Amino acid sequence: VTGVQTCALPIYSLILDEVYLATLGRYPSEREKMIALLDIDLAKDRRLAWEDVQWALLNQKEFLFNH
Repeated sequence: VTGVQTCALPIYSLILDEVYLATLGRYPSEREKMIALLDIDLAKDRRLAWEDVQWALLNQKEFLFNH
């Protein structure tokens, strides 16, 4: 993923997988993962970026109709 710090990528990728599994019951697609990790990496406040990812998942139709 371009722009993402290589030292943070493995742990962020694992965390993102867990967030998707807990919220949607599936792993993120490669595109979803790339977009989320890039947004998190570029954020000034990573905690808020992770919150944004979670809110985005909770507001997806996929979550609303499956849970």
